[in-house]
Amino acid sequence: MRWREAHIAGIMRSMASAGSDADAHELRDELTGALGRDGWTVEVTSGPKYRYVVDFTHPLVPGSHGCHFDRREDVLAHVRRWREIQLVHDAPVRPDRQRLVCGLRAAAAWPHGDGAPDAIRSVGYLLFEEGVLTEAEARWLDTVVEPDPDTDPRLRS
Repeated sequence: MRWREAHIAGIMRSMASAGSDADAHELRDELTGALGRDGWTVEVTSGPKYRYVVDFTHPLVPGSHGCHFDRREDVLAHVRRWREIQLVHDAPVRPDRQRLVCGLRAAAAWPHGDGAPDAIRSVGYLLFEEGVLTEAEARWLDTVVEPDPDTDPRLRS
């Protein structure tokens, strides 16, 4: 009987720490209002273990970025310090070139390609010379192909 009581108490604690769907939707609306102008898509759900489970996607960012926090303030702090937010905000990339630039960024981040960022920089400037990218797009690509030490597992010790 003790095991069952402890198990039920654990479930109740977990449910108490979980957020509500209304909390998740409110945070999603706030983040979408702040980031949507730059083309970000934000999904926020509440999970059994964490109050906020957040997923960010953008056409210039390879893949998606997910995170989970118990406190709203921690989500907002994460957004303020995540470098991709500012990189995308500053991006001069035309909408019809976002898929191409995202693919180049993904190639630069290939896990076994230590020389990939340099090669992608060269490709970016070659695409500028051929009229595919603007000079501003090639320069932006040049600055963003370096791995992010906060999110790239290759740079973690």
